[in-house]
Formats: sequence, C-alpha cells, structure tokens
Amino acid sequence: MRTQVFVYKGVLGIKSAVDADGLLNKPMYKGQLGFVVDAAHVDIQQEAIDWMRELPRTGDDIGAVDSFQSDNGPVVFSWLGGPMTSITKEEGDAPSSTDFGVLTASPDVEVPEDFKNYIDGEQ
Repeated sequence: MRTQVFVYKGVLGIKSAVDADGLLNKPMYKGQLGFVVDAAHVDIQQEAIDWMRELPRTGDDIGAVDSFQSDNGPVVFSWLGGPMTSITKEEGDAPSSTDFGVLTASPDVEVPEDFKNYIDGEQ
C-alpha cells in the first residue's frame, strides 16, 4: 500500500499501513513515535502540501509532520501517530528544519470515504 496524504474540510489526513511501501522505520516497534516513509512512495495532494507549509514551527527537531531531503538518500515524509492520522491546524506543527518544498504532489489523490465519515461525524 502507498501512503496517502490529503486535506478534507481543513483537516490533514494521512492513511498508511504498518507494512506500507517505502517505510524507513518499523512503526510498531517499541520506542517508535510514528511513521517515516520514503516520499517516493507517498501520494500527496497539492492542497496538503500547501496546508502543511502553513504550520507553525516547533523550534526543535520534532513535530506532528515533517519532510526533508536526507543527506544520502530519499526525500523523507514522517508523522507522529498511527497509520490513520488526522491533524488540525490547532494541533499541528512541524520541526524548524522542515522543508515541505521537497515534496511532489500527486494527481488524483482521493480522500478515503472512511476519513470523510470520521470528519463529518466529528463536526
């Protein structure tokens, strides 16, 4: 499965799996706080990239979402939390070194129905 990143009604959604394509960590192992993925395996809406660019910076090296060009490898996309995550502007942030400009938008990223139902049920 490819990881998907999208925005629905102003909420960022991330849908992945513990065995997703391009994983660079073992998210279910002890001590892991979230997912780290080779961004070449992430389908992401342009709207989601724009949404993340507006997040406040934490001033350190950890935040709700992150993206950067690794020194000797791929562009990395990571987030705190599980395989299905939602982040609002009020709770979201990004590390000071984040560079969402290294992400490439994918055409035709659809918001999953289960995410729509979750957000619609919360409002």
